[in-house]
Amino acid sequence: MNINSIRKTNPLPFFVTFMLIILAMISCSGCERDSSEKIVDGSSILPKPQASSGVNVAVTAEQLVGGEDKAAAELWGECSSKTASAVGTTSISESCPEDVKKAGGCLKYAEELLAKKYPELLCRRGKKLLLKLSNGEILKFQNNTDDSNVENFILYFFNKYLAEIHYGLLYNAYYEGGSYELVNLATGKRTEVGGEVILSPDGNRLAVFNADLVAGFSSNVLSVYLVTPSDLVEEFVSQPEEWGPEDLRWIDNQTIEFNKVSFTGNGFEKERHKLQFLGGDISKSGKWGIDEGLHVEKEKMQIKLSDINELVLPNTAIVAVKATPTGAQVTGYGLSDIDALVLSASLASRYKNIRVKASNPIQETYCGRTFSKILIDIEGDSSTLESRQNMGHSAVTIKTKDGQTVECQLP
Repeated sequence: MNINSIRKTNPLPFFVTFMLIILAMISCSGCERDSSEKIVDGSSILPKPQASSGVNVAVTAEQLVGGEDKAAAELWGECSSKTASAVGTTSISESCPEDVKKAGGCLKYAEELLAKKYPELLCRRGKKLLLKLSNGEILKFQNNTDDSNVENFILYFFNKYLAEIHYGLLYNAYYEGGSYELVNLATGKRTEVGGEVILSPDGNRLAVFNADLVAGFSSNVLSVYLVTPSDLVEEFVSQPEEWGPEDLRWIDNQTIEFNKVSFTGNGFEKERHKLQFLGGDISKSGKWGIDEGLHVEKEKMQIKLSDINELVLPNTAIVAVKATPTGAQVTGYGLSDIDALVLSASLASRYKNIRVKASNPIQETYCGRTFSKILIDIEGDSSTLESRQNMGHSAVTIKTKDGQTVECQLP
């Protein structure tokens, strides 16, 4: 099954991801347009993969040998002059600062830290991501931010380095959604895996997991790969529509624990489960199976007013938050419909494990100016939520992108 083929019904599937990509582009200094740069034949633009999870993808990134691409060789020369910088022992994904998370910049942040720690492996030069293989060849991945051709729109991020097996994890952001692929840094071979990866304690297997229960731009995936000297062998794969795996960890080389997260009429619920190796010899490829559940831990995820209060975006304002029978409702305003949708997309990103629905923007005219009003419903536990109406629907104050302030009294 194509892992990009499953789509679920959602009130904002297109706008949410479109706006998040715009936010990622804004926060990514390496994604700026360069009209003087032409993309050469055989460049790295990788169309949305049509292969299913675990199918090896042909190396379509430009493979540069010796002096075949003088510009790329020069770029790598600039990179290779750098020395490694110390990076803390905390997981790079976990160390992403809160302000960077709010701006949607953790992918860029992680890549920058990895480039400092492993300058001999990767380098970013504007739109180009360069990876140096063990054989001296260079893979060049070129971002395409031309939104006039959405089928080829792509941003490449180096997300994780698995030093024990010399593989790198790439996240490819499309105009809608994204995908993950592992790159063998010895050979350049690329394998689409469909989610985040965690290496087993002995380094012989990879667990892959992804949960997308709201937007539906990617499949829910749980899979296991055996790492061989030349390839990755898929031993187990599940792509359920009714639940997604989260909080995965290896207990030992034969056992994986994870949460099955599902959405019900009462909100999100999760159950702790085990995925276990069923073969006789762990050193060889074998079958895996999910048990019937260790214990049930049902949790209706909580809505925090602080999460909403901290959301400050240019050209928008949140004027009210109130509890509802099913969660909470946020009233927001934007200077345009797009600004209002950016606000709802950012809220959906903050509450990515909670169902977020938004109305279509409604244009209202006050003070001789047209504003776009949007109502955003969040389904979850609002029992401890204190309603916010600090502007009392009597005024709206919006900071514009150029630093100006728009104030208006509302009726």
